[in-house]
Amino acid sequence: MDQNKANYWVTGSVVAVVLLLASYGVFKYIKNDTPDSDTIETPLEVTTGTPISTLKSNTPKTTTITTTTSTKTTTTVPTTTTTTTTTTVPVNNQAYKDGTYTAVGNYFTPGGEESITVTLILKNGIVTDSNVVSNAIRPQSKEFQAIFIANYKPLVIGKSISTLYLDKVSGSSLTPKGFNDAVSKIKVQAAI
Repeated sequence: MDQNKANYWVTGSVVAVVLLLASYGVFKYIKNDTPDSDTIETPLEVTTGTPISTLKSNTPKTTTITTTTSTKTTTTVPTTTTTTTTTTVPVNNQAYKDGTYTAVGNYFTPGGEESITVTLILKNGIVTDSNVVSNAIRPQSKEFQAIFIANYKPLVIGKSISTLYLDKVSGSSLTPKGFNDAVSKIKVQAAI
């Protein structure tokens, strides 16, 4: 009976060591992952909007880990790791007329509908200047729109209108939704 307990302890210890080494090997492998010759990397440039990561092909890689204990038992554990990164980038080859365009952007808050007026000046499809006027009705919306107006310009000036999209702007709550609505209307006005 004591021999069986000893065998269980040895077997359990071997399994624990194998799992520990396998985890470490996978961690090291992922940490030191470098592109192979069959990996395609395409850097993407997006001026505003959703962050974009580098696209990689889905290439499975296999690692074999071998451990030996003092009882001369050898265990080999094959592990397979697959890393997949998928990013969808809308491609917009739309051309836009130079000029000054204004639109009202609407959005909904928990208190009801609000709007802002957005003016963009375009040159070669790039925003060269912008102005936003608050149309807020509710006091809290007025505060959020004021925060937006004070902080949005660095995210807009010098950016292409074709990819212009604001997600969050310095705690301005839902105001970027109104801005994006106005930008979508301006894109229609300025389209060639």
